Amino acid sequence: MVVNTPPLGISLFKTWGENISQKVVCDAADAAEKLGLGKAGYEYIIIGDAWCKKTRDKNGELVEDREKFPDGLKFVSDHLHSKGFKLGIVTSVGAATPNGYPGSYDREFVDAKTFGRLGVDYISHVFCHVPAKGGFFMPLRSMSMALKHSGRDIFYAVNFDYDGAQKHIYYAGYTWEGIDLKEFEQDHYAIEKWIRSTGVHSYCTKELEKPFDPQLGDNIQGYTGTGCWHSLGDIVHCCCCDDALNALKTKMITCAMKISPIIIDTDVTKLCDKAVEVMTNSAVISMLKDEESRSSAKQGDGNTFVLTRLLCDRKYAIAFVNDSDEAASVPFYGYDFGLTYNCGLTCKACEVMGDEKLEFADYVSVDVPARSARLFEMVME
Repeated sequence: MVVNTPPLGISLFKTWGENISQKVVCDAADAAEKLGLGKAGYEYIIIGDAWCKKTRDKNGELVEDREKFPDGLKFVSDHLHSKGFKLGIVTSVGAATPNGYPGSYDREFVDAKTFGRLGVDYISHVFCHVPAKGGFFMPLRSMSMALKHSGRDIFYAVNFDYDGAQKHIYYAGYTWEGIDLKEFEQDHYAIEKWIRSTGVHSYCTKELEKPFDPQLGDNIQGYTGTGCWHSLGDIVHCCCCDDALNALKTKMITCAMKISPIIIDTDVTKLCDKAVEVMTNSAVISMLKDEESRSSAKQGDGNTFVLTRLLCDRKYAIAFVNDSDEAASVPFYGYDFGLTYNCGLTCKACEVMGDEKLEFADYVSVDVPARSARLFEMVME
């Protein structure tokens, strides 16, 4: 499976949890189609881990919960496909999923065949309930190989807490994996290097319950690239008040600049027009899907900083981010971007989710509200 740009999707995992059902999923797909999310680029609908029963059958295979899904998961998958979407599920690297359903530890090939038979197109492989000596990279390699032999193209996402994974690696002592544990004493890069080798398409380095962090992975920016992306985590959107809409906008901007998959956990049937407008912003999605997929560069330290990205067609993206609790004026220095003072060029930038226009040669400062971001698309003349 070749994936050139990060995916967009809708998750029902946190919003519905164990209350997921055939009706909930089909209604979400119907609503998403009517709202134009599919046409905007949202590809996956991820239903979580509660689609199966909490015990396997006598052959060790996962069993669909026919009370929640009376027509079976293949029916749901076919319905999603008819609406232009693909089906995603959550499973576990370990023996159990976050909600206590059977995990895929040491059953990767068995489960991958089930996923393929049921029409699954995306799995979120969560690192939880893993035996102390259960390994870290080998289960990922096994799942990657199993998915390749499932009979379907399945996007492979992994979620693990970096600190917890590092401790697990130290504790288990994986000499049999041929890994030099000294590499992991440095930073995220060593784990990113090994993750990439497993065949994973995207990976998130924070626990599921930790809040979205716009600065997550700053120390590995530039190491990931086409085919494997560092995810900032799912974006939870639960209401349409001004604060929630601003948070949604900020998180989407950060994902687009850091080339993180955009997965929004929400009740699609209750989305307001303003939320849909933010979610389907064509400029933001275009930046995420930019075919060169170049990593962003960060200017500034602390909670106020600027992210810049080189895009195709001689375009540039600049995001002014304020991750503090107070409004701030965030400076941008053209020289740090490669724009020398004597080059004779002028930068003209238009705000993507607003009306402001900027024109500058070497320096500009932008006012940004607390816990917010402002995104500009720039050309040089």
